[in-house]
Amino acid sequence: MKFRFVHAADLHLDSPFKGLVDLPDALREQVLQSTFNAWDNLVELVLRCKADALLLSGDIFDASHRSLRAEWRLLKGIERLGEASVQVYIIHGNHDPLTAEKAWSAPMHVHVFGTEKPESYPLYNKDKECVAVVTGMSYGAPAVYDNLASAYPSQPEAALHQLELPPSGNSLYRIGLLHGTVDAGGEHDPYSPCTKDELMRKGYDYWALGHIHVRQVLSTSPYIVYSGNLQSRHVKETGAKGAYVVDVHGDHSTELAFHSLDHIRWVEEKVDMSGVDASQKASELLLQKVEECRDLGEGRHVFARLVLTGNTPLHDEFAYGSLIKELLELWKESEWPRLEAGEPVVWPIQMLVQSERSVNVDAWRGTDHFIGDVVRTTEELLLDQEERDQLVQESLSSFYGQRRLRQWLQGRSEDEQKAWVEQALHLVVNRLDQGERVDENK
Repeated sequence: MKFRFVHAADLHLDSPFKGLVDLPDALREQVLQSTFNAWDNLVELVLRCKADALLLSGDIFDASHRSLRAEWRLLKGIERLGEASVQVYIIHGNHDPLTAEKAWSAPMHVHVFGTEKPESYPLYNKDKECVAVVTGMSYGAPAVYDNLASAYPSQPEAALHQLELPPSGNSLYRIGLLHGTVDAGGEHDPYSPCTKDELMRKGYDYWALGHIHVRQVLSTSPYIVYSGNLQSRHVKETGAKGAYVVDVHGDHSTELAFHSLDHIRWVEEKVDMSGVDASQKASELLLQKVEECRDLGEGRHVFARLVLTGNTPLHDEFAYGSLIKELLELWKESEWPRLEAGEPVVWPIQMLVQSERSVNVDAWRGTDHFIGDVVRTTEELLLDQEERDQLVQESLSSFYGQRRLRQWLQGRSEDEQKAWVEQALHLVVNRLDQGERVDENK
């Protein structure tokens, strides 16, 4: 008994995009509509692929106070799905907790899970066969630190005893809808925390997860999947965003296919300015990178943050002069014809300077100058992991009192920490060698 469902999460309908300023009016309207357009794209995908069901794993709305526009746009899409006999399964998350004031009056084909305990509903394929049981639980408050997954039943089909279940040997496919954090979850708030091992022991076939905005498959046996959010809302959420189309076969074998549905794509790219000593060359490299970002957009508007890197004689002009402002103006001017023609554009959100002044560390290494001592001492430190770890811990100790920073720092690799020390060396040498000259004969 085959069936197909679509897994999506974190729609954040009607997100205000407060951090964006100085956008042209035409682009600003595109931004404000982007979460709604992504939802429309999701509905079209469900209809186009003839899915039996749509699973929404929390944070449908961006805030507990839902705008009338957000509710109306969601319901219009749900009505279209109902006309095609698509079942919809919804849990609420930390952004849109389900309260008595926000209770649904849902159509028959929509199942909204409550907040008191996990609930289970049947899922039917187009042949009206009961092929799966979907279990889920909504948040009743904006911050839920209890392990909700621990309460999910190991035999959820027991709740469907009143239904005519498949004959013995054809067990129901078990789906768990969960909005929460699996195994720490990186930089996100640790709501409804659980472990991957715990989910695996529950005996479900597919965990449809929400809350983490990065698309990832944590396990394939069983499937434990974050679909990511539907539409990026800031530059930390880069790359394609969308949903998974999931095909389940009679033997419960499962196939996933990701479909990008975002209306505006956010990217962050590096522009290597190594050796560049003329503003004209810098502008050429910038516009070349803009074209690469356009390709990444796949026909969408692209909001881009470009990071200038490398050792370059132009570093001071980037960091302290007016060159960055001039490059940004050039970038915007190059995109205006497309914007006025209603074509997708690559628009600058930010340009960061992470370049360095050209400095010859190798030349300083062999000198008896203080800078040479700094270079040699630092390179010895790079070879001594214990000493290096101690230096990093001491240097960053003030950050460990902040929970999110502590979580981020604890997740950094040894190679990343070595890179920090190397970057610090170049910064120190850059500061110390101003006005100094290396005597190549020493």
